[in-house]
Amino acid sequence: INAESGVVVGLKDILDLVSGRSTYPFRISRDAAINADYYLQLAKHHLSGNNLHAGSTLLRVGLSFEHRPEFLELLGSTYYQEGDHQSASYFYEDAVRTGSTSKWVLYNLANCKRQLSQPKEAVDTLIKGIWATPDFTQLHERLDEFVQEFWLKQQGALELYATSNDRQALIDGA
Repeated sequence: INAESGVVVGLKDILDLVSGRSTYPFRISRDAAINADYYLQLAKHHLSGNNLHAGSTLLRVGLSFEHRPEFLELLGSTYYQEGDHQSASYFYEDAVRTGSTSKWVLYNLANCKRQLSQPKEAVDTLIKGIWATPDFTQLHERLDEFVQEFWLKQQGALELYATSNDRQALIDGA
């Protein structure tokens, strides 16, 4: 199949593919969906073994066949686990844009926004998640935590404005 595109695949290439070292999108079928499924399953295998690098490489290759929310969410999760909240946020946002129905994608995106010191975006994301999946109690709990944390950060400044009778700062701070 790959030879039709002028690509010669040898044994080393296949071993690199299975081990997650290959970044070239070798086709195992003429059907893009089958290729995407293959790379997704292979990536999940590596991710379950906590091999984030191989898993994320295979997810990127799989994206070349089909732009699926599941690929994007899993890539976001690999970046999140590595502590790269900005990159994780981009992938989670794209997963949402492309129709992810996972109850965890907005939860994880909100956590990224919080880590990036974007409290309003974090709260807005949790609210969207609650609207989409009202029975997912972790979203409600996380929202309570974020609001409490936000209030504690604002409380000192608001008390200062109130006791110093600085009404304009109080209005601006609220």
